[in-house]
Amino acid sequence: MTDPAARRVPSAGPFKSLAVDVDGTLVDHTLEIRPRNLEALQSVIAGGCRVIIATGRMYRSALKYAEAIGTEESMICYQGAVVRARAGEILREWPVPPAEAVAALEMARAQDLHINLYRDDVFYVERMGWGAKRYAEVAQMEPQLVPDLMELAQQGSTKIVFVAKPERLRELEPLVRRTVEPRARVTFSLPDFLEVVDAKASKGAALAFVCEAAGIQPFEVIAVGDAPNDVEMFRYAGLALAPRTSFPEALAEADAIIAPPGEDGIAELVERYLT
Repeated sequence: MTDPAARRVPSAGPFKSLAVDVDGTLVDHTLEIRPRNLEALQSVIAGGCRVIIATGRMYRSALKYAEAIGTEESMICYQGAVVRARAGEILREWPVPPAEAVAALEMARAQDLHINLYRDDVFYVERMGWGAKRYAEVAQMEPQLVPDLMELAQQGSTKIVFVAKPERLRELEPLVRRTVEPRARVTFSLPDFLEVVDAKASKGAALAFVCEAAGIQPFEVIAVGDAPNDVEMFRYAGLALAPRTSFPEALAEADAIIAPPGEDGIAELVERYLT
């Protein structure tokens, strides 16, 4: 892997914005923000720092965290495929094209692999097995069960998620890439969630969009995340941070390591870089 120090020089600040991933970064398996982390984020917002939620989650799934923190900034959802104003207005959307959505659905059926499709901030499934229940548990959203996803696929999908045990997804990842690339891109958000978005969509591109609209320069931004879907965001930001429990891909791109969410890593970040 490329040495991050050889690739980019981290910014020394001062920082005006913090882009924060949710799962594995802001929250752990409890799905709750720990009190010290919450207090730290509320404090920097009160001091004028712009805290931007940047997540693979659906808007409705991420909104509770924005409300808890108290941020009014635009929200990066669906791995950057959607940017929505805090109040809900869609500011930008890049869905997976119909041809790639259809190909992904056909591949999932051939491999007996669970697949979610998305439209209008609802996720749709053909069956309520382990995969649907696992995603619903994390997203804290109920799926819409339909007898046939093909009609949805033929219209495209905000993103696509395959849900399976991590070892199976790693085994099938090359097949998924062959199926949807180059017009779509493939990334992990959690070890058991392999996700597909439009080729132009990423947290990095979405973060650039949000920051440019707000007049924030890249060197003024800290990005913190734990998964491969955070790498593009890291490359945009002036400073990239990852919890020590992150995927190897995120650790390799990070400028520094913080504690995981269960050990108040966000509070540590705030104390080290934003106070």
